[in-house]
Amino acid sequence: MAPLAASAATADTSWDNLFTDYGDNSGAWSGGDGAQSLLLPDGKTMWFFGDTYLGAINADYTRPPLSTGLAHNSAVLQNGSTLGPTFAQPRGSGYNFQADYSWVSPPAAYPASQFELLNGDQVMDNGVVYKFMQLADRNLHPQGFAYKLVGTVIESFTYDASNGHLTPSAGTAFEVKDSATSDPVIWGAALLVSGGYVYIYGVQPYNSGSLYLARAPVGSLADTSAWTYYDASPSCSPGSGAWASGSAQATALMTGASEGFSVTDVNGTFVLLSNDPTSSAPMDAVAHYANCPTGFSAASPSYTVFQPSSPFGYLTYEYRIVPQFSDGSNVLVSYSTDTLRQDESCMAENYYNARIYRPRFLDIQLPAIGGPSGPVTTVTAPTPPAGTTPPVPPGQETFHPQSASDNWVADNCQPNTAPASSPALSITSNENDQISLSWTMTPTAMWLYTVTWCDTDEMSCGNNSTVPASCPTPSAKCGTALSWGTRSIDLKLLTVGDKYQFMVETSKAVPGAVPALSNRVTATIS
Repeated sequence: MAPLAASAATADTSWDNLFTDYGDNSGAWSGGDGAQSLLLPDGKTMWFFGDTYLGAINADYTRPPLSTGLAHNSAVLQNGSTLGPTFAQPRGSGYNFQADYSWVSPPAAYPASQFELLNGDQVMDNGVVYKFMQLADRNLHPQGFAYKLVGTVIESFTYDASNGHLTPSAGTAFEVKDSATSDPVIWGAALLVSGGYVYIYGVQPYNSGSLYLARAPVGSLADTSAWTYYDASPSCSPGSGAWASGSAQATALMTGASEGFSVTDVNGTFVLLSNDPTSSAPMDAVAHYANCPTGFSAASPSYTVFQPSSPFGYLTYEYRIVPQFSDGSNVLVSYSTDTLRQDESCMAENYYNARIYRPRFLDIQLPAIGGPSGPVTTVTAPTPPAGTTPPVPPGQETFHPQSASDNWVADNCQPNTAPASSPALSITSNENDQISLSWTMTPTAMWLYTVTWCDTDEMSCGNNSTVPASCPTPSAKCGTALSWGTRSIDLKLLTVGDKYQFMVETSKAVPGAVPALSNRVTATIS
């Protein structure tokens, strides 16, 4: 394990607040992971993200699940202390949970119904922005994970400085090995421009994070036939035979790199910053040092520069130095946070609190690096206000996993399953063309409820076994309303003197969920 650095990392609240404010108020990007940045020629910065939540959030910082869009990649422009716009597929009349709003789609040979593109590094070469993206197959699930990384896609973009827009041009798949047993090198996890070359670091994510290296002459990155691959022991004077023409000849430099990391020249010391998923502390940030791009090895000087403190079920990962806002050995570091926890309706905790799944920032004084050092760049952002109380107040919910031995999610959040209990519906008031309904549900969680009503004096709804299937298309006499988390609703503009039937159904947040139906209650509107 790398020794803990003497100088502790400190949270950079100005940068945290910048993204908190944008996520709370933009109505578009509300959170994403894998933050990568690129300094553009006009001084602006483009921030790239992997999986992304899109859409407006509530005043209590919950995400409304039905109007929250999902994208597998996105970007947000930064100009000084201002973020926006968000780059993702256009939303049309609004976001919904069923659509894919990914900014960049996989090449045609890899349909978006099965494949997605996640975040690698990017660079501007010969006036063109190139971004390395990780091709993931959602039909493969190593260790129960949601997808498997199977190869690399190199995307090119055109940049319009007049409006700050990056436009994807074309994507080329590179060295895809799409099978359950393959362990491909994912190229471009980190990029470094040094000494007339673009160094392309690759990682084998399913082989202890084995680190590989290729390079291309500056100006020739797009020509993969011009790449050469490092095939020697780690060294700063490896000799002319160290670079091979084929990737199959590449030799791993070291192990312990994650799928997302950075390599940065800091005052002449090359720093690889990553978490080590193979270590006993897989979410710590570790800085590995080398004297040259090819010098990283198991014997490299290494320092643990940050140790997160989070509840079980939380993740911190993909640490990266942000060089354009750093000053010498005092560096700004971005990293990602996520939660795997779900409540007892199988609703992800990220819908409870939109502020979890956003980038965080650290100021770190890298140890044992000489040369200049000054303050990192600060940004201006308002202090985030306290939110209102969510529908399920903190402390009333139960989240899983609570510990390493908590298997509740695996046992209970399976597709095509129903809740273990049903809502119990009652009428709390009935007056002046309005009726108030409330219901109980055990256990307490962010259940999604569908409230159904029908005017049985106007049309027959009453004897079938299901609602809303028993009612005609929703109209003034028969309709539905959605309620997320809350357990009461007021229905207005009902016809005084008519008899109505009411019902509530709920379901788990799983594919093919089977609803649980409440009792039916009837009332004549007074």
